[in-house]
Amino acid sequence: MRATIIGLSAALWLLLAAAPPARGQGSSTLVGIADKTCTVTPVQIVQGNQSRAALICTNNDGANSVRLGDQNVGTASGVRVRAGASPTITSKGAIFCIREGAADVVLSCSQELE
Repeated sequence: MRATIIGLSAALWLLLAAAPPARGQGSSTLVGIADKTCTVTPVQIVQGNQSRAALICTNNDGANSVRLGDQNVGTASGVRVRAGASPTITSKGAIFCIREGAADVVLSCSQELE
């Protein structure tokens, strides 16, 4: 019985050792993007990219929020990003921003590429 358990353990170890790494454990590259100023009309932050694992953006404003979404993002639609927040977005599509208030807002972003 003991030999069977040891044999199974060795077989399981070989299977795990040969398995590809789980998502997030492989190599990736963090790429900085030039700051983007969100204005009264949608501004493209990044183009669509099937190699993108994540987009991280920080709202650098002290008081004003922005919205993130597709090309149809608006002041009352899309993901709201409050002042100082840094959401992670996992969409591989193009991402746009728009300001909610009267003042333009600067976003600092980086994308993780697989």
